[in-house]
Amino acid sequence: MGQKSMKTIGQIAKILGVSRQAIYRRLSTMPTIYLSTDSKGVQRINAEGEAFLRDKLSANLSANCQPDSPADNSADNTIIAILREQIEKQDIQLKAQAEQIDGLLKAIDQEQQLHMITKQEMKLLAAPKRRWWQRREN
Repeated sequence: MGQKSMKTIGQIAKILGVSRQAIYRRLSTMPTIYLSTDSKGVQRINAEGEAFLRDKLSANLSANCQPDSPADNSADNTIIAILREQIEKQDIQLKAQAEQIDGLLKAIDQEQQLHMITKQEMKLLAAPKRRWWQRREN
């Protein structure tokens, strides 16, 4: 078979949508009749080898895509329930903190108003008092 019809590891990986490392891992289980090395040391795979790799990779992908077992689902459900409880507790804490912040803002506003009034009263008290002989003339 000619070198033109054979494909490199990189080409096969691109066609099959996997990494070159995934192809190299499968080469050890692949019969050597599907492989050849050219004069530059580049490994090439023929069409039968490509089909062999496609079968191996699709078998591995389907094995990895098995549905979760019921034990896994119950563990996931337990974790989800715990996380939901934590979220509810944090929502309650956030509401309490928001109310506390509102109360503090009102207290600050009242304090500022009281400070302003006190400042105005201090100005009035600090103003010099005029005696009857220091009348103001208009």
